[in-house]
Formats: sequence, C-alpha cells, structure tokens
Amino acid sequence: MVEVVANPSSLNRTGSGLITGQVFLQTTAGAFPEDRWSDFPVVILAWWIEGLTDVVSGRERSFQGLFMDGPFAFVVQRETGVSGRIALGKRGEEDLIGIVDIVALLRSAVAAGRLVAEFCRVRNWTSSDLERLERAIAQSAA
Repeated sequence: MVEVVANPSSLNRTGSGLITGQVFLQTTAGAFPEDRWSDFPVVILAWWIEGLTDVVSGRERSFQGLFMDGPFAFVVQRETGVSGRIALGKRGEEDLIGIVDIVALLRSAVAAGRLVAEFCRVRNWTSSDLERLERAIAQSAA
C-alpha cells in the first residue's frame, strides 16, 4: 500500500505567497523521499491529482509524480484493472517497489489535497496554485 501524506499543521506561507510543508509518500518500506519531507504541497498535490486522474481515466498509461525540492520522483504505470506498477527514486532512476491500486493512490492524493486546501482557505491564503489544486480535486475520478 502506498499513501500520500500531507501534514497541514506543518504548512507555512512565505513572503512571496508560496506554501511549504510536509508532503511525502508512505509505503510499506517507509517514507519517500523521507519522513516529514518538506516541499510545496499545494503545487505538487495538484500535479499528482491531475496526473493520477489521467491514468485512472485511461487518458494516460503512466504518470511521473515530481517533487519540487530535490531530484525525487515516483512513476506509476497502469497494468490491468486498477493495478499499476510503482517505482520510486531520483528522477530517471526510479526503482520498482511493487504493485499499487491506482484508484486508492488517487483517493489518498485527493484526501491530502483536501486537507491542505482547507487549511489554506481557513487562513485566507489564496493563490492561483490553490485554485488549481481545488480544480484538480473537483475534476478527479476519486
């Protein structure tokens, strides 16, 4: 099982309006890229939800989920049904870790996105990145 983890209580807004905070993948083998990884969750969760939605819907066969900080990525390649292969690692050097339920992974990304978006809205943190995240959530297949 692979789950998207976002920690809303870790979110901070920079002077330029960018939102940083903890976002990572939790696998049976541990956290990727690492436990409590800090990145730009509003931006990358929108990317991940959009890409995973495309794979779940059949518009795309694979998706590379990027992190903004560091050279890290995960790749999901659809197999049969809702199953897919997932690989983690440095961009272009991802190692296969196993099979994943792509629909469940999308649901996990959407749940994390909702937590982050709600936290931002409660604090009146608005941005085009947040609007994109909310559109991705609304248009997701989850």
